[in-house]
Amino acid sequence: MKIAVNTRLVQKDRMDGIGWFTYETMTRISAAHPEHQFFFLFDRPYDKEFNFGKNVTPVIVRPITRIRPLLKFWHRFSVPRVLKKIKADLYLSPDFFLPPALPCPGIVVIHDLNFEHFPEFLPLEYRKLYPFWTRQAAETSTRILTVSYFSKQDIIEKYNISAEKIDVVFCGVNSFIQPVSDFQIANVKHLYGIDSNYMIVPGTLHPRKNTQRIIEAFGKFRQHSAEAFKLVFAGNNRWMTAEMKQSCHESPFRDDIIFTGRVGESQMNALIQGAHALVFVSLFEGFGLPILEAARAGIPALTSNNTSMKEIAGDSALLVNPYSPEEIAEGMNHICNNYALRYKLVQKSISLPDIYSWDKTSELIWTSIIKVLT
Repeated sequence: MKIAVNTRLVQKDRMDGIGWFTYETMTRISAAHPEHQFFFLFDRPYDKEFNFGKNVTPVIVRPITRIRPLLKFWHRFSVPRVLKKIKADLYLSPDFFLPPALPCPGIVVIHDLNFEHFPEFLPLEYRKLYPFWTRQAAETSTRILTVSYFSKQDIIEKYNISAEKIDVVFCGVNSFIQPVSDFQIANVKHLYGIDSNYMIVPGTLHPRKNTQRIIEAFGKFRQHSAEAFKLVFAGNNRWMTAEMKQSCHESPFRDDIIFTGRVGESQMNALIQGAHALVFVSLFEGFGLPILEAARAGIPALTSNNTSMKEIAGDSALLVNPYSPEEIAEGMNHICNNYALRYKLVQKSISLPDIYSWDKTSELIWTSIIKVLT
């Protein structure tokens, strides 16, 4: 069989959630099934360090999707043309969208519907595009994959899709989260000017990630903290708003709030491993990979009591109301200073990387592929 995969978000040292989902699963699936031929579709030259198997053919599909019109052209015209040329038996797209007219069966991964619940957090030019394209992909796809039971129910209710069409495949902990030496942690702390214990907030800065309330909560926490903890936002600040900047500027502890910008895998790994705790109190998530990263690193996590986060974390993280800065601040105090609680949470989270692993995710995706191809 010839299986084509949208891998445009697999970019060395520039991957966020969907890019990691694609890379971690598709490298495993292609390696596990050498009897099939895989075509990985990129919109730009791929990094030669990616170790793809002999049964994988990388294909550069133009144009580069830097702006909306080019993204639209890529999905609607360039991809179908390539699928016809290679005579693909299946097309899998992990980034929400499918061409409306496919020459073969299509599987789409809809990670969540955050843009349906918080359209105001999207740039105006994408505010109508995402709901329209995602609904279209949900309706025209052969099967839909999503990453939590919360997201499955959301897709069913928002798009009136049959539950039988949707498979839950979950996510896994990223392979770059590995043990590091004290020397490596010291180096990355020195690089970013971190000279004390710190809480880390990993991932792209985005209004949905609740940055303003986290900064406000940090100020309330520090007012009553005996120790001068720092707050480290580690991720791409492309979506950083003027309101976020203003919140930081107005904080009496602004000198202890650090924005690293985008960091590579090795630096992110060291930053997570060296953190006193992980803070992930997003307003809305389809899964919540940082919860697993904290579990792998052996640090306690503070996360939201809503959407998928409470489903994935269960009782292995401290859950708070993400809309309450006071509750977030109280959670910060508990997770930093209550050592009995910290130990309990770390012990309960040990099993998470085994429950949610990329190996299991890949097996579930392959089961879905087989449903379509047979």
